[in-house]
This record gives sequence, structure tokens and C-alpha cells, in this order.
Amino acid sequence: MTPYERASSEASRRIEVLPSEMAGWINASQTNVDGLGIHRSQLFALRDMLDTLTLRQRELLAKRPQPAATGEYAESELEFTAELVGAYELWTAFRSVFEQRREERLVRALDAADLVAASAYRCAIDRAMAWKVVKPNEFREPPLVCAEAVGSPGTAARGQQVAGLTGTIRRYRGKLLPIPLVLFPADRLDDIWTYSTLAHEVGHDLDADLAFGSEAIDAGIAALDAAGGPKDRQDAWRGWGAEVAADAVGVALAGAGFAGGLADWLLSVALAKLFTAPNGDPHPPPHLRVRLIAGLLEGAGVASWLPLAAGLDADIDAADPPAWQKPFDADAHAFASAVISTPLTALAGHAIAELSPDIAADAALAEKLATYLRTGFNRVPTPAGPPPFPARLAPSAAALAVRASSAQADLGGIARRALDYIHDIPRPAFLAAPPAGRREFLRGLAESLDVRPPPADD
Repeated sequence: MTPYERASSEASRRIEVLPSEMAGWINASQTNVDGLGIHRSQLFALRDMLDTLTLRQRELLAKRPQPAATGEYAESELEFTAELVGAYELWTAFRSVFEQRREERLVRALDAADLVAASAYRCAIDRAMAWKVVKPNEFREPPLVCAEAVGSPGTAARGQQVAGLTGTIRRYRGKLLPIPLVLFPADRLDDIWTYSTLAHEVGHDLDADLAFGSEAIDAGIAALDAAGGPKDRQDAWRGWGAEVAADAVGVALAGAGFAGGLADWLLSVALAKLFTAPNGDPHPPPHLRVRLIAGLLEGAGVASWLPLAAGLDADIDAADPPAWQKPFDADAHAFASAVISTPLTALAGHAIAELSPDIAADAALAEKLATYLRTGFNRVPTPAGPPPFPARLAPSAAALAVRASSAQADLGGIARRALDYIHDIPRPAFLAAPPAGRREFLRGLAESLDVRPPPADD
């Protein structure tokens, strides 16, 4: 057997490794091993994605030249290997996410995080379907949350691009994946109130799906023009705009708990040297971002949120942001309010604030639950309802409970009650495979994926 014949024979074996491994995970979900039944629809979507990538590999094998010492054969071997390695790298990222759900220490927290992210995503997608922005089968699976050594959450949107696990996921931020991946700080898994930030990450996924972000940013810029704002600040606002739009989704789907909790963390780091000069971060600097959050709360149109907005404004009024940030302060409210409240063509004439079916009712529900989570008395609203409590609001309620507590508060008690509450919200043990039309849509996303690893110096 020549080296070239050996390479061709081995290729036929290498191509079967990934489908065989995927089959084992599908079987585990079918029998609910380690509770994987709840992820069955996601695993089916992954199988379809990997089947599509494997078909591409088979096509490369079918058209490769005869095994021989030629440059053409060598190039075909490298092309095949790049496709195979890229597909396995992508699957390894997802496999690591599912493996975490087999760790006893992590499984309850990650299941809760998945439920929160899925609740936020499906709430918005259901609204988009009602507005006929999305066809019934043309949306992705809910996000999967991955515990990682990161400082803050981050997302790899479906249908967007995913190198270690963190690098792979971040590489795919630019591509639409059939299932979005959200990196979440592993050291925050016990702080259930921080799960409210998942709504911001879902915002990035929804923008990848519905493409409303650029239009929302344009609305913010138009508001600055209408207020007579200088043109020389508009490039900076466009650079920050995607994160402001994601914060707007966070406010719409997770409410005041998201806003207040995020603002508290931002204020805790705002005076760091990192923010004394522009640093190229796509996020607005902390002082300015808190001012923007106040503007989003005002623009959402929920009367009960106005005191929180005023309190955040007062915090920034009393602070001393770096000089370079101060000119932008006057723009923040107008920009933020327009982003969250302007009707958008991409949403069929609806605003980001309308991604929740009843944002004021959400606010009341979260306030009620916050009282129980803080005190441990009178467990209302009940998780089962009817209707069942929206899981996306539970971390927000926990965040409200923490903000209303004293410095000596039992944060562990709030976290335990919130986690138990999320797990008591009814959910199916198994999720069905995606319907045929949706599987075709997801396969289409897979066909457009370029999984080949980037050059080593990329």
C-alpha cells in the first residue's frame, strides 16, 4: 500500500468517527440518560448539522483524484482534512457543553440557565411569528449555556461564526449556528440573579435572527440629529450601538432586575484605569452605559421603572466619569430611548420593547416574586401558575431581591430559592425532534457554514 493509497483508505474510516459519536448522544437523549431528554431537539438539530458537514466531506472524497504522488492529490488531502478537523472542532465545542450537564455540581445551575435563556428566546420568537416576521419553522433551537473562565457572558449566535472552547465559540460569533452558544462565567453559576444578563446575550442571537439592530441604531442616531447633537460623536455611537440594542432586549425581556443588576456591576468597576481613555471596546464605558440603561428604562414606558431610572441617573450625576466620556452623557437618554421604543421595519412596525407581550405585567410579576425570594415567605406567584411563571423573569426577580436587601442579607438563601423556583416551573422531560420544515431550515444554515480552521497566524 502506497502512502497515497493509505491516506485514501484511512479517509474512509476517519469520516465515520463523528457520526458514530453523535449517534451515542442521540441514543442517550432518547432514553433520557442524565436528563438529556430535555435537550433532544437540540441534539437532533446538531445531528442534522453534522450530517450536512459529513455529506460535504463525502463529496470531497468522491471527487478526489487517484492516489498518487501529485500536487493535485496532496491538495485534496489537505482540503479534506481541513473540513474534517473543522467539523470535529465545532462538535467538540457542543460536546463540551453537553458534558457539563453530566457533572452533578453543575447540572442544576446549567439547566436553570438554559431554561432562562430559552424562555427569553422563545418569547421574542413567538412575538416575531405573530408579527409574521418569522415563518413558523424558520428559527433556531434555544441557546445552550456553557460555564467557562470568562469575565462576562458572551454569545455565539446561531447562523453566526464559532477556537480551547472559548476560542472556538468566539470564532463562530460571525456565523449562524443551528444552536447559539452562550459563554457564562463559571464563578457566577451560584449567583442566580446574574442569569438575568442572559437576556442581553439572547438579544445578540435575536439580532442575528431578525436583523433589527442596525435599524435600531439608525433610530438612535436620528434622535441625536433631531436633538441637535454634534455629528462627530456619531461614529462612537454606531460602534456601541449593537450592545445598546442588546441591552434594550435585556430590559424588554428581563426588566428592572436585569437593568439594576447590570448597573450595580458596572458602577463597581467604572473607576478602573481601563476606562480612562477610549479602548476600542464595543460596549459603552461603564458610567455611560449606566446612563444608557436609565434611558432604556424610561423609553420602555413602564411607570414602575421610573424610580430606578431616576436613581441610576442620580448615581451618574454624583460620579466623576473620565473627561472623554462626558460629552456623550448628554446624548445617552435620547439615543437609548429611541433604540428601545422606535417602531422598526425589521419587526413589522413594532419596537424592541414589544418583544415582551406585556412588559408592564412582567414588571409586576417580577416584583411579586422578588418579595418571596428576599423573605422566604408566601411563595407567590406560584411557579406552575396557571399560566406557568416565565423563567426569563425569575433571575430578574432575584436581582430585585438582592438590590432590596441589606449588606448582611442571606444571598445564599435568595440563590437557593430562585434556583428551586426555576426548577419548579413545569417543563417536559423530553423535547421532540424539530419538525421537517424546521430541520430543512437548520440544514440550510449548516450548508452555509465554513468550518475550516483559520490559518495559524489568524
